[in-house]
Amino acid sequence: MSSGAWSTGSAGCELSAVMAGFRLRILEGWVLLDRPAGIRMLASATLRGLAGHLLASHDRSAVERWFKPGDGGNTPPALVFQPVHHDAETAPAFPFRIITWDPGGDLVDALVQAFGRAPGWPYGEGGAAVTEIRMEPPGVLGFRGGDWDCGPVRIDLMSPLRLRRNSIWLNARTFSPLDLVCGMVRRLNRLSSEYGNGEMLDPDLWTNESRGIRAIEKRLRDVAPVRRSSTQRSPVSLAGVVGRMVASGVAPSVGDLLLSGQVFHLGKHTTEGCGWVNIRPV
Repeated sequence: MSSGAWSTGSAGCELSAVMAGFRLRILEGWVLLDRPAGIRMLASATLRGLAGHLLASHDRSAVERWFKPGDGGNTPPALVFQPVHHDAETAPAFPFRIITWDPGGDLVDALVQAFGRAPGWPYGEGGAAVTEIRMEPPGVLGFRGGDWDCGPVRIDLMSPLRLRRNSIWLNARTFSPLDLVCGMVRRLNRLSSEYGNGEMLDPDLWTNESRGIRAIEKRLRDVAPVRRSSTQRSPVSLAGVVGRMVASGVAPSVGDLLLSGQVFHLGKHTTEGCGWVNIRPV
């Protein structure tokens, strides 16, 4: 994801130790339909539903281990579907990207085989059917630190991000860069415990590392898209905060931490594509 080097210091060393435990793989391609259909910005959520059915028909154990693991959904899945289709439109195809981190790296291969069963499957509820899921060869995803200087950074919430602070859901008015740091620490610790090497980030260390952060610009808004659950037969809210912030005082280690949000996402409904974060120098 980056050509930079890991930041130094205790926080940077912690982060590099955690990230070393993940095996990241990436699958990209296009979903082709038999007719133009309504493709929304979170087409990743619809594709996630289709992928679950296809994977279950191919290898149910893969669903139970990685796609929908744990009793009652308490274990985070080992993948995200990134919403790389940015415009709601009527179209006969759309692009996709999937990132996985199951320890053996086998989930991508299972998805490739499952997607071979896609022709003829319905897409959404508009009457369109899949003619083909065209894929690039799967790749291994490298992740290193960013190239940070002392200037401000731009943080983009690319898809709806839903986080809590002290059990209270945040909105566009209350959301702060520190909430993003705390949420990313929780996310990486949970994933490291389930799929990585078990190394942990110290929340107090990262809070102290982030004390100098100030939001000098906020252009955030609340959105409330929904998806239709074919298993629950009811709408599921994908509400959250989107937009951008410009922040000053972001230490290189904190920049690297937030950079991992490009890969893992954070918050609610990450598998469907929510909680995708991007950060770069202004």
